[in-house]
Amino acid sequence: HDLREFLQIIWNEQAQKEAGVSFVPGQVVVSVKGGDVVAGGAPLDVILDKVQIVQSLFYRTAEFLKDLPLRKHGPPSKELQAQCRPWLFQSVPGSYQFSVSIQKPAQEEMFPSEEPAPEFLTETFLSILRAAGEDPGDALKAVVPKEDYRATFLKMARNLAPTGKVVDQIEINGSGDSKPIDRKSV
Repeated sequence: HDLREFLQIIWNEQAQKEAGVSFVPGQVVVSVKGGDVVAGGAPLDVILDKVQIVQSLFYRTAEFLKDLPLRKHGPPSKELQAQCRPWLFQSVPGSYQFSVSIQKPAQEEMFPSEEPAPEFLTETFLSILRAAGEDPGDALKAVVPKEDYRATFLKMARNLAPTGKVVDQIEINGSGDSKPIDRKSV
């Protein structure tokens, strides 16, 4: 399993180079397990829902890091979408897995020095999900001091959690993390 994972990382990095696009360091790997999920396959509606939540969480994290007011509805600005565009890559079959990488902005000046670097996005995304799952009170408040963002992140993290009907477990981790964020249905 570790060898397949290592090879998949190499293949993904090669695919990224061939795309002619640069990505920030680190990937987020999402594993969906149990229920109707089989090795390498899952119901399309379930996966699309999880992918959309992960994408929304990345954009919300970027907006939070840029200290923007909480967006009440609609998509993020075109400028923000261009600054931190998530890409989906295949991951090692075992459960149903996919990995997400964030494209670097084409022009680095889009992230002036006083703003958070795009490299910080994945790290913050994982911190928010870990805090929402393990300690939604104190730990999440420490990571996300703004109450409106905290409530939004908590709601999104709960929507990402498995219901037990079609999916029993979702694991999310950064590439190289030894301790994944593990959400099981109850």
